[in-house]
Amino acid sequence: MHLTNEKIAEFKRILEEERDNIAAQIQRVGTGMDFGNDIDAGDEETDEAEEIGNMEGVKFVLEEKLKSVNRALEKIDSGSYGMCETCKKEIEPELLNIAPESHLCKNCKQHPD
Repeated sequence: MHLTNEKIAEFKRILEEERDNIAAQIQRVGTGMDFGNDIDAGDEETDEAEEIGNMEGVKFVLEEKLKSVNRALEKIDSGSYGMCETCKKEIEPELLNIAPESHLCKNCKQHPD
């Protein structure tokens, strides 16, 4: 089933909203928490270091998701949206409905070779 222009426009709108939401989340994580300069207690330093590590992990995941969303938007602009990057077949519409940033079909996701 070939994607209609209307469906592609809908995916573009969804992806643009997702891009904006992710960028806002990255901004919030990037501003982080103010841990101050009180370094009296070792336990407090450990908690702060752990929190920084957690925030960096969240930021990394968000940045990777943002890359996928931006790549999908670029594919819409270039006319190659909805095609698997590996086998060049059409990505199943039900997969795009779940994850519009998908760049692989079900088969290639399940059997990456």
